Amino acid sequence: MKRGVKNQIVKLLKERPGWHPTARIIYEHLKGKMPGLAFSSVYRALLALSSEKKIRGFTLDSEDEKRYEIYTKSHPHFKCTECGRVYDIDIDINLAFKELVEVHTGHIVKDVHITYFGICNECLRKKVKKIVKDNDV
Repeated sequence: MKRGVKNQIVKLLKERPGWHPTARIIYEHLKGKMPGLAFSSVYRALLALSSEKKIRGFTLDSEDEKRYEIYTKSHPHFKCTECGRVYDIDIDINLAFKELVEVHTGHIVKDVHITYFGICNECLRKKVKKIVKDNDV
């Protein structure tokens, strides 16, 4: 596998640290910069980078495709049910849940992934603005 594909993926994710693209989205962003790039090369590079712990791959409960991000520490996410955007939540609640599960079950937790679903503040603002406009308030 070309080292350039891995480097381009890391560069792309570092440029947009709160971004959570799928392999297909990453491929679409890179194919213009890398003529002849195959989707399979991007997919293999993502798998390698994930196993090297240089990026983190995760799947949301409501989706089939894996998403990727540069931030490798376990942290919760928020997915807007209106626009579909995924946001990082910068609260270290995963550690508390991990310890609680370990103490109560005797299991060893390797990773925690929590996703909250709802309406983001941007979509909420748009909804309120529309209501105000529609009701001539």
